[in-house]
Amino acid sequence: MKIGGAGGYEGIHGAHMGPGVHIEYAPAYEKRQNIPWVRYERNGDRTTFRAEGFKDADLTKMPQRTMDCIDCHTRPSHSFQLPERAVDEALAKGLIDVSLPFVRKAALDVIKADYLTTAASEREIPRRFQAFYQKSYPAVWQAHSDSVQRSAGAVLAASAATFFPKCE
Repeated sequence: MKIGGAGGYEGIHGAHMGPGVHIEYAPAYEKRQNIPWVRYERNGDRTTFRAEGFKDADLTKMPQRTMDCIDCHTRPSHSFQLPERAVDEALAKGLIDVSLPFVRKAALDVIKADYLTTAASEREIPRRFQAFYQKSYPAVWQAHSDSVQRSAGAVLAASAATFFPKCE
């Protein structure tokens, strides 16, 4: 099994925890060992999985949860970095364009901002990063919007390595 992970969201981590992915499930019992219902959403496409014999009416009697890291791991088993280190690593790998003015500061500002939900951070981090260049450096945005947009995606990926996801 290719577990992938890290900033590239490859393998199972990308399928389960990547940007645009939302998974809900309903465990049959408190210990969550039997899970007869799962709804998987990725970029707006939804698929629902039901165990054999499961009736939708049973769902109203079951708690529904949003999948997080602890659902697969019995402890935090990912390495979490300080935002500065995650951004520096993305810069060093060329994922974030170092020619953009104040790119490190802009990336750290949007990563360190407070977001109410994971979905909000996935939406707002790239939007705020791009807005910084649109507002503060319109000539850079005009000439290099494709580079700013690519870098915004890399900033979002770097942000995923910096914090333990909150249970929503």
